[in-house]
Amino acid sequence: MRVGVVGAGVSGLVCGTRLSALLRGADIPVKVTVLEWGRGPGGRTARRRVNVEGVGEVSFDHAAPFFTATTAQFRREVLLDWEARSLVSRWAGQGETCLKVSEEPGQLWVGVPSNHAVCQGLVAELKESGAEHLYGRHVTSARFVGNTWRVTAVNRLANPPTEETLEFDALVLSDKLLVMPNVYAVLPPEELGPLSLLLSADPEAIHAAATADALPSQSAVVLLLALAVPLPEALQAAFGNSRAVFGDALREALGPQCDLALVVHDSAKPGRPGGGGEGGGEGRVELFVVHSTERFAKVHLVADRGGGPVLDDPDAVRDHLCRQFYDAAGKLGAAASARSGPEAWPAPAYAAAVAWDHASVAPEHRLRGSHRVDGLRRVGLCGDFFGGFSESEGVGAVMGGVEAAALSGVALAGELAAVLIEKHAADRGAASRSAAI
Repeated sequence: MRVGVVGAGVSGLVCGTRLSALLRGADIPVKVTVLEWGRGPGGRTARRRVNVEGVGEVSFDHAAPFFTATTAQFRREVLLDWEARSLVSRWAGQGETCLKVSEEPGQLWVGVPSNHAVCQGLVAELKESGAEHLYGRHVTSARFVGNTWRVTAVNRLANPPTEETLEFDALVLSDKLLVMPNVYAVLPPEELGPLSLLLSADPEAIHAAATADALPSQSAVVLLLALAVPLPEALQAAFGNSRAVFGDALREALGPQCDLALVVHDSAKPGRPGGGGEGGGEGRVELFVVHSTERFAKVHLVADRGGGPVLDDPDAVRDHLCRQFYDAAGKLGAAASARSGPEAWPAPAYAAAVAWDHASVAPEHRLRGSHRVDGLRRVGLCGDFFGGFSESEGVGAVMGGVEAAALSGVALAGELAAVLIEKHAADRGAASRSAAI
C-alpha cells in the first residue's frame, strides 16, 4: 500500500506514523512517502539555528514556543509516548517541580533539546518502518486518475529544479493551503468534495468564499534575541525569571502602543544550554523569542514575488521590536532598576526579525471536528486548523497548536486505515475470485 503524506509538520507526521502502524498491524505491506516543501521537517515545531559571534551556533524555537495538553485524549494517546521517548519535557516555572504528564495536566510542554525534537522523533519512527522523506518538494498538483493518486512535485533543491511525478494508493494532506485557492493549492475547488473547508458544495461559492479568506490565519513577526550574560538587573527581573510574559502584562507596561504579544525566555526551557536543563557552550548568552501582535504583523508583512511573506523593512522592524522589548523590561523591572531608555541597555549579541505568516488559525475560526476524509478516493485532510472534539472529555474540547495538530493526525489515521484495510480485503477477494475462474 503506497501512502503519500504532503507536509512534514506535526499533523502529517503523526498521521503517517499511526497509519503505517495500523496497516502493518493488519499485515498490510505499506510504504509511506513524505513530501515537504522545506529542507527538513518541523512545521510549528521548527527551529532556527544562527551563529552568534564569539559564542557559536545557537538554536531558537522561533515558531510555536511551547505547547499545552488540555485534553486527556492528547495526554493519553500522544504525550505519554513522546515523554517516554524523551522527546518532550514539562516546562516547570519558578518553584514548580517537573511532574510526569500523567500526574498533572494542563501545563506547558516543550521538545528537548529543542521543539524540533518532536518532528525529528516522528521522522525517525517513520524511517524505521521503511518510509521515504523527500524534502524541498513543492507539490503543485494531485489528481485521482485510474483509481490512483498522481502527485506532481517540483524538487526545489535540484539545480536546476526538476519536476517529479509520484503515484499513491492513498494521500494525506496536512495543510489548509493545499485545499484553498492560492499558490500552494494542489486541488482545484471543484475537486475538493468532502475535503472542502466550507459547507457549500457549489464550486463557485467555494471559490468565492475561499478567496475571501474563509479560514483566516493569524500572522506574527518573530524577534530572535541573544543577550550576553549576566543580564541587566531590570531585564532579569522582568523576563529572566519567567517562562513567558503574555500580552496582558506587556500591554499594561507599554500601553495602547504595545506591539508585543509574547516574550519567551528560550534559554529557561529544559535541556537548553544555560537554562532549565543540562547543556553547555551556549551559556554565555540568554535567548529570548518575542512574538509581535497580529496588528503589527499585518502592517509590516508584504508578499514577495513568489507569493510568500517578507518584512517591508527588516532592520526597522527589528529595531522597533527591540526597543519595545527593552521598554517593557524597564517598566516591568522598574523595582530593580531606574533605567528606562533603549540607549541604556547593552546591544544584543544577536537580533533578527523574521516573518511568520499563517502562524495559526484564530480560535474562533478553527473548524469543528478533527479532520476531513474522502473514503471513495482514499484521501484525507488534517492539521491544527481543526479545533477538535473529544468525546472522552465529556464536552467539546477546542484546542490549538501542537495538540490539535497531533490529534487531527491521529483521527485521520484511524479513519483512513479502516478505508485501506477494507480496500485491501476487497482486492484480495477479487484476486481470489479471478484465480478461481
